[in-house]
Amino acid sequence: MALNGHNVGIAVDGDNNGTFSDLGGITENSFTLNNSPIEVQSKSTSEWRKILAEEGLQSVDINVTCIFSDNNVLGVMRSYARNKVLGPDFQIDRDGALLQGKFYVQNYAETSPDNDKVTATFTLVSHGTVTGI
Repeated sequence: MALNGHNVGIAVDGDNNGTFSDLGGITENSFTLNNSPIEVQSKSTSEWRKILAEEGLQSVDINVTCIFSDNNVLGVMRSYARNKVLGPDFQIDRDGALLQGKFYVQNYAETSPDNDKVTATFTLVSHGTVTGI
């Protein structure tokens, strides 16, 4: 069964009190799990790369395009980007599979065409462990 994009949501704990607010108005998002392996080949090993199993750096990148349905959440995201806030909690609901962790707003951009809605595009990069993967 394919995952319906409509069933994917992102929420932020804007006050760091355990209460999450839905970003709302998400029109597009992507989720990337990154694995950076540790290479262990040397001159004494074969010509082929060797990777240390189950080790290395993992990270999650999330790219979002949305129309903010709440001015408070818009203000929170602008503030996180402007002030380089490290580590607010985000929840990502992928059709019932709940991912949660601390993220940093790496990129933030707003588009506001004349007589049309304001859209925002931003990239969240993980800081520390992301649970539920």
